Amino acid sequence: MSVNLLLLAGIAVLAVLAIISICMAATALSRESKLRARMARLMRGDDGKSVEHLLADGLDDIQEIREMQQANRNSLNDLYAQQNKCLQKVGFVQYNAYEENGGNLSFAVTLLDKNNNGFILNIMHATSGSFTFAREVKNGECTGDISDEEQLSLARALNGGKESPERTQPETRRRKK
Repeated sequence: MSVNLLLLAGIAVLAVLAIISICMAATALSRESKLRARMARLMRGDDGKSVEHLLADGLDDIQEIREMQQANRNSLNDLYAQQNKCLQKVGFVQYNAYEENGGNLSFAVTLLDKNNNGFILNIMHATSGSFTFAREVKNGECTGDISDEEQLSLARALNGGKESPERTQPETRRRKK
């Protein structure tokens, strides 16, 4: 083979490689321009805001939500603390205080908070009038002598309003007028 033929074959191969390179470069430039357009659209955002601004706004919103969440936690803790002091346990006993009265018009009611602090009210009905007694309860105990009805009312309050396991009816002492 002659040198001219070899040289011509080499130039043809180089020309084909150059054409392939130009096609590949054009494709790469086209893809790069599409990518730049997509990136510009992303950075600009739909309403003209950049992604950076959108992220900053989102972070501000998250911080605000965290502050509101902490305020809600504090409010709940305050409510739980107040709830412990609210009257939430009740014991009730209805009875006849005097022999001549019927209809169980007398009653003892105990009202306690979560820590078993509160009071007992005993309202005794008689034909001549009604008498009311109040006794303080601390830590589930009442100082001084209390009637059987008051004791049962206290036991029911301490037991969540249910009957006391020891007894279900007061041993009422019928009082004479």
